[in-house]
Formats: sequence, structure tokens, C-alpha cells
Amino acid sequence: MPFLRLRRPTPFLLAVILLLGLLRLAPAQAITFVDEKPAPVWRNIQTPNSTACEMASANGQALYVGQCQGALPHGRGLLITPAKGIQGAKMDKGVAFALSPPELLQDTRVYDARAAYLQGFHRIGWTEERFDSLPAPMDSPLIPVAQQFIGLYTHNDPDGLVPLARQLVRQATARAHAKAWQYVETLASSGEVARYIHQWQGQPDATDMARAEAIGRQRWRGEYDQAFQRVDDIRSAQVFIGTYANQDPDQRLPAVRKKLAAYEAEAREMAELKARARAAFLAREAANPACVAQRKTCLAQCQGWGESTRFRCEVACESIRCD
Repeated sequence: MPFLRLRRPTPFLLAVILLLGLLRLAPAQAITFVDEKPAPVWRNIQTPNSTACEMASANGQALYVGQCQGALPHGRGLLITPAKGIQGAKMDKGVAFALSPPELLQDTRVYDARAAYLQGFHRIGWTEERFDSLPAPMDSPLIPVAQQFIGLYTHNDPDGLVPLARQLVRQATARAHAKAWQYVETLASSGEVARYIHQWQGQPDATDMARAEAIGRQRWRGEYDQAFQRVDDIRSAQVFIGTYANQDPDQRLPAVRKKLAAYEAEAREMAELKARARAAFLAREAANPACVAQRKTCLAQCQGWGESTRFRCEVACESIRCD
């Protein structure tokens, strides 16, 4: 029927259909830099000194300074994350759709100083603390980050964050001391206790140095007794003499030196016995060259076999006695 006849689409209509199809197949993908889906949840962190909209993600892993719409970052601004630092961002209702170096977005230059200030302070909280077994007062990686912020903003601190940074330094130092003291009380050797006393002397967190000194003396005495009990060869005797030559409260050095002389005499005697036995063996071998040649031929034949078989073959060949 005529009214059901389909007309051939024009080239323009084909182009429109194709474009719509491509748009459906390739939807725009948002770039999200915080671990929250489907989009970050933001909270307002503005202060009376803020020069623009300022937001922080709910999980604390992103900051934003720039344009906002309602309660969400929207427009151009600076996105700050622990891994990427400060980046220029085009935001659409809280989600970053385009990122670039900040210098490429000329209209975000007004946010640079404020973003650097916020980044400097929040880097303190983003720094992970790890202590070794006996940390020194300044061993927290958080402390140099906080000190850098304090140095930069002591005389230019619009939000009053420098005192808080100093407080964080004190808290990190207290945590380092708690770790160090726990190690001193449980596992530290006398040398480590002495190092603790040297490093923490005069620190406000380390108030019980008398207790530390008592622990050090107790550990030293235990090490002294154990070292004497372990003297049973040349090496252990030499270690005891070298360690306690200038501090031997029980006068054990003469007995250890006597043991050392006996161990050395025994070692010389054993070396002489081995040398004589070796010389006698070589003399007997020299008296039977045919047997020696047979053993060498046997060993040479073992070389073409697999590892396990070759090992057994070599053991059998070495068992051929020529004395």
C-alpha cells in the first residue's frame, strides 16, 4: 500500500542517526579521585578567611578550592589529593570531569595560595606513621611534614592551624616514646637501653630515666652471665674477653683466658694430627699409582650421567682405597 512505503533516508539523516548511536555507545566517563561511589560526598570546610568555596571529601582523601553550586563543587577549581597533589579540575556536581596541571587553568590562579595552605596542613594527617623497634624522638615521618608547615606559615596563618600542627608534633613524639619505652621494658638489650637514655634524655615524655637505667643494669648483668656460660670454644672466649676487658665485676677474665689457652692448644694438636694423617695418606697413595689411575678413570666415567646417578657413581669411585 502506498502509505506504508518507506522512504530512503537522506545522507544528512543517516549522519544524525549515526552520531546519536555513537553518543549512546560512548557515554562520558567521570574521573573520581576519592574512593566513594557513585560520586564523592563533600562537606563544607570554609572559614571566615576562605577566599572561595572550600570542601573536603567525607573520607578525608580529597580537598577542593574553587567554584561551587549549592553544597557541591561545580565549575573550575583546584582538587587536592594525597597521591596527585594539587590539580586543576573542572567539576560537575561534585565529580571531576577534566583534570590538568593548575598552571593550565588561568582562572584558578586566585586559589593557588589557599590550596597550598590547606594542602600543607592536611599532608600532616595524610602521612602514615611507622616506628621501628626503638624510635628516636624525631623518627615519626609526620614530624618533618608538620615542621615544614610550621616554618612556612608561622607568620601567615589565617586559620590558626600552626598551633594545631605543633600539637600534632608533640603527639607524634609522645607516640614514638611510647613505642620506644615498650621496647625498653620488654626486648631491648643493655646497649639499646643506653641508646634510649642518650636519645630521650631531657625529652618531656621520658620522665623515668632512673627506671631505664635500672633496666639497663639488669640487662647488662644478664648478658654478662650468659656470655660467660657460653664460653666453650675459641671464638666465644675471644668475644667475652673483648666485650668485658674493661668491665669484669666478678673477675672472670683470668678463667676465660685460661680456657682460651686450652682451646688454642687443643686446636693446634688437632691440626698437627690432621696434617700427619694427610701426609701418611698421600704417601700410601703414591706407592700405588695403578689404583689411583683406576679411581680417576672411574670418576671421569661418572661425568656423562644424570645428577643423581653421577653422585652415586662418584661416591662409589671415592670408596676405592689405594692404601
